[in-house]
Amino acid sequence: GRDEFRNPAGLVQGGMLSAMLDDVTASLVDATLTTGQGVATLSLNVSFMRSAHVGPIEAEASMMRRGKDICHVMGRLQQDGKDVATAIAVCKVVTS
Repeated sequence: GRDEFRNPAGLVQGGMLSAMLDDVTASLVDATLTTGQGVATLSLNVSFMRSAHVGPIEAEASMMRRGKDICHVMGRLQQDGKDVATAIAVCKVVTS
């Protein structure tokens, strides 16, 4: 989390954490695509575990289910080895 992402309490805004989870889950799907394909997030269900302070936040994602056009992905953010937020994303593979 960066300084400009702080809320009035001085903590990282929940919206920024949600955006990070959207990015990490969609990036995992994107890594499985071929030329001419893209990814669109259909839904993102975020659960917040604890506040995040300004500083490094680690992000990871794992594929729960990969269908032909729909992927279910779990994302997780950690700070100092503790979960900050998790998300379940449903993503659609789109062809351009």
